[in-house]
Amino acid sequence: MGLLNLPVVEFVVRNVSGGAAQDITFGLSDPVEDSSGFVLSELRYLKEGVPFLGPGEKIGCLWDHIDRLAPYFHEKGLHEGIAVKVGYKDLTGEAYATEWRINPLLYEGLRYDASQLRQGCQGLSDRLAEKGTADTGSDKSTNATGATGATGAARNEGVDQEAGGQRERNVPGCG
Repeated sequence: MGLLNLPVVEFVVRNVSGGAAQDITFGLSDPVEDSSGFVLSELRYLKEGVPFLGPGEKIGCLWDHIDRLAPYFHEKGLHEGIAVKVGYKDLTGEAYATEWRINPLLYEGLRYDASQLRQGCQGLSDRLAEKGTADTGSDKSTNATGATGATGAARNEGVDQEAGGQRERNVPGCG
């Protein structure tokens, strides 16, 4: 899959440095919400911070569908996006801070091929069905996740936050 896999937008925190980041904190100019009103910025890792992320590690969650998120951002007057300030320390205790904006409106109006999403869902359903028949003795439920690359990312020497990408997570309407 490519770098930008609309229509699903995810919110990702990623350590893009070659070293570990610790005591990671987030300051946001506005709440990060999806179009249903769910407040992502109230998630524990965004509210309380992340104690440690190794090089290349990331934490992400589904944000919204771009076709619902864009009108919601307009309604809230977030035309310039949300300002983010990330603070963190390296392993020697040296503190860093980086500021930037995340703005899914940058992708408003981009066209995407809905048939690719349906094909991806069908492939995901097929793989889950195969796994289910091969693993019938398991009591564990299966959540399919497949994170892809970054969009709207702001690179810095420690922690990176992204708005974009595609995550297939028990996608409604698949199959």
